[in-house]
Amino acid sequence: MAKSGSSREMAEVVVEQIRHAAHEVTVLDAAEVRSVEPYKAVVLGSALHLDREAVKMLTRNEKALSRKPVWLFHGTGTRSACGRT
Repeated sequence: MAKSGSSREMAEVVVEQIRHAAHEVTVLDAAEVRSVEPYKAVVLGSALHLDREAVKMLTRNEKALSRKPVWLFHGTGTRSACGRT
């Protein structure tokens, strides 16, 4: 998850919704993820241009990600994009 900005705000909204649906959520910055194996699904958010750490995480976990649900979202740089002003 991004450390700041619209991607972080959007991620917080996504996390709220997933938790509201009674699922366990672990939130990490892409740079902290060594393996996605322990997780049932992955949600990755990034700025409009995928940041280097997000690309590295996707590349490092390519095979494992092909075996589980993956959702991607990107921030556009505007706070209103996630319904918060």
